[in-house]
Amino acid sequence: MKELINTGTCALNWNRQTEKKEKTIVICGLPRSGTSMVAMLLKNVGIFLGDIIDNAVFEDIEMAKLLTDNDGKLEAFIQKRNAKHKAWGWKQPNAYLYNKKFIDKIRNPHFIVLFRDYTSIAMRRSISARSDFSDNLQKIHQEYGALLQFISTCEAPVLVISYEKAITQKMKVIKSIFGLIDKN
Repeated sequence: MKELINTGTCALNWNRQTEKKEKTIVICGLPRSGTSMVAMLLKNVGIFLGDIIDNAVFEDIEMAKLLTDNDGKLEAFIQKRNAKHKAWGWKQPNAYLYNKKFIDKIRNPHFIVLFRDYTSIAMRRSISARSDFSDNLQKIHQEYGALLQFISTCEAPVLVISYEKAITQKMKVIKSIFGLIDKN
C-alpha cells in the first residue's frame, strides 16, 4: 500500500502561496542535521543561495551577518535579492531563531527544515568540539524544542525532512524538495 510508505518528508501549510514561482527558501535545522546536503542540492539545480558562500557548509556569509547585526540593512538586502531572483534562499541552521527579524520582509517564505537523530548530532559535536556527549544530548533536546515551537507556529509552507530517510529514500526526498521549490 503506497500510503503506508514513510518517505521521511512532511509538507505543512501547503496552499496556493506554495504554487507561486516567486519565493524565498530558508534551509534550517540543528547544525549537523543535513542542511548542507539540501543547500548543495538547491545550489546545483540553480537556486540562488548567495554571492559569497562558504563552500564548506554552503552558507550565505552576507545573510548570516545581517541576521545577527542590528544595523537595519537586512530589508534593503532582501529587496535587492527579490529584484534579481524569482526564487532564492539561504541556508543557516539556526535561521528559525531569527524568523521574527526576517519573515515579514522576505517574499513568499518557504522553509525546509531538517531533522537528524540525536545520537548522530551529539556524537559529531563531541568529536568536533571535544564536548561531553551527555551534555550534547541535553542541548540538542532543548534546541529541537525551540525548532518544534517554530514549526508549530509558522504559517508559511514548511517541508520537514528526515536526514536518515533522505539517505535511504533519496529520490522521494528530492521529489518533495522539487515540489516545494517548483523551479520550472
